[in-house]
Amino acid sequence: MSEFVEPVFGIDDFRKPKVLNDYEAVIQSILVVLFGKPGCYPSIPELGMNIQQYRNRRLDEIDTDALKAQLAYQCRSLSSSIIDGSIDVTKMMLDNRDVALVFVIPITTDQTQKNMLIGLKMADNGITYNYDLIGATSSYNT
Repeated sequence: MSEFVEPVFGIDDFRKPKVLNDYEAVIQSILVVLFGKPGCYPSIPELGMNIQQYRNRRLDEIDTDALKAQLAYQCRSLSSSIIDGSIDVTKMMLDNRDVALVFVIPITTDQTQKNMLIGLKMADNGITYNYDLIGATSSYNT
């Protein structure tokens, strides 16, 4: 993955304009895709998956293959370097009967293959999410 930089509102620890680098910038872009509704980004009107629409659905009504395909398509429209097509989406029922989705997205950062995890918990009162970058699976020599 080439250097991916995203300016955001706010200042960093050194009182300079805040800029997200590498996987944090990719995470923010993917969150925009997941939570955005089609038409929310005027120059790319089809951008947005409106993940909120799955909030009140039963577990068996969620098609993970369709989610994978839509996310891959949406992210390619932003940057072809984000995803190589090997996305995994897992759905699960939590103890309190809430539905959760886990997106696993392989990325290369610092010449190391890692997995970016985004977890979404869908409950009656809204959606919460968390993300992390885990596991160096291999290194590449260039």
